[in-house]
Amino acid sequence: MLEAKFLHTAGISLPPESYIYSIIPTSQCLALTASDDSLRIFDRETLQLTTAGAFKKVHDGVTCLKTLDPGGNIIATAGRDGALRCWDIRSGKRAIEFTTENAILAFDHRGSKNQLAVGTEYGGDKSSLQFHPENETLLLSGSMDGLINIYDTSITEEDDALQQVLNHGSSIHRTGFLSNKDIFALSHDETLSMYQFAEPDEIVEELSPVNWGDVRLKLGCDYVVDVLPSREGAIVAAGSSGHVDLFPLVKAPEWAFDESKKIRLPGAHGDDVVRCIYVDQAVYTSPYLHGSAADFIKSQKIFTGGEDGLVRAWSLGESSTTTIDSSTKSNVLKESKASKAKGKRFRPY
Repeated sequence: MLEAKFLHTAGISLPPESYIYSIIPTSQCLALTASDDSLRIFDRETLQLTTAGAFKKVHDGVTCLKTLDPGGNIIATAGRDGALRCWDIRSGKRAIEFTTENAILAFDHRGSKNQLAVGTEYGGDKSSLQFHPENETLLLSGSMDGLINIYDTSITEEDDALQQVLNHGSSIHRTGFLSNKDIFALSHDETLSMYQFAEPDEIVEELSPVNWGDVRLKLGCDYVVDVLPSREGAIVAAGSSGHVDLFPLVKAPEWAFDESKKIRLPGAHGDDVVRCIYVDQAVYTSPYLHGSAADFIKSQKIFTGGEDGLVRAWSLGESSTTTIDSSTKSNVLKESKASKAKGKRFRPY
């Protein structure tokens, strides 16, 4: 097991009792959304707000955060107010807005055709959406009814567009493609499985899923923070009181956890739940980043956000040092407060 080295922490100027929901990379910095419904842009070295600063009250109940453009300068957010808004972090202004009649719980962007798919709180509430990594007419959706559907968006009739249905058996928390064929699914009650996507014109026997059941028992954790696609497969971030462990999930040739390469973040956010994690070696929410973002992968840093309202930075580099500057010491004291979600599956929104 490798222990990551704690670098520093910051409160990102959030009001007291705020949670951090999501952290994603931008062209030069990092962006987060929080329970005060703000979007904040901060420096990945100092963890201080950049000149773009904070976009206050981006939604009435923010739910989603993604980077849209190849340069990582346009960020999209969505919320329970039924709006999807795009923000230009260079100008600090809202670029465009779309509205629906229902709360937006998930969305994804098809880069080559500049199209958006939106999942709303209506019917089978969509908790995850993702276009296929190569065939951009295919769209995967995960719902709170436990079903994962794959549609061909080039077909207008919904019944004809449905290409495959996978039944995970419980409410989907996260699902997505790890490759052209491999699909992961994580439920709100922590069951984790791997499935195979079958092309419509393929005549093959459907493979049985790899099912770990309640993965907390397998990993010895209290909850799963996220499943992050990586070059080798996936990274499963598992949280417990006082630490977070990163477990590589690899296919060689069967899917299995490589526990010998586990990485621990000692201390994590104390007793507070870690809501989100960004690992710089992972292919995370935006596959469009390149240039400076690609160079950043070499730095081997990890960023976490928690229910204590803090962002913390970690390093896997040998030259890393543990430093907490005087401006953030007061925020570290917040780590002693009890977790609001202890013993339950936390819901991010």
